[in-house]
Amino acid sequence: MGEQQRYFAYLVRLWTVRRDDEWIWRASAVNAHTGEQHAFVDLDQMFTFLTMLTERDAASSPTDETDASRASFAPPVSST
Repeated sequence: MGEQQRYFAYLVRLWTVRRDDEWIWRASAVNAHTGEQHAFVDLDQMFTFLTMLTERDAASSPTDETDASRASFAPPVSST
C-alpha cells in the first residue's frame, strides 16, 4: 500500500476591526470535521497555527489516532 494522504479542512473567516484609527485583520478557523473553533487576533497568529498543525501532522506516523479519526474523510475531487 502507498502512503496515507494527509488532509485538513478548515473554514477560515477574515475580517477587519478598527483599533486606534487603524484597521487590523482578525481571523477564525473552524475544523470542518469536528467543529473545533480557533480565534486569532491577527493573521500572523493564524498562519502560525496552520504551520504548527501541518508540521505536527508531518512528524506523526500514519497510524496515529489523529490520522485514524480523519481516515473517513477524503479530499474533494476536482471536476475539471
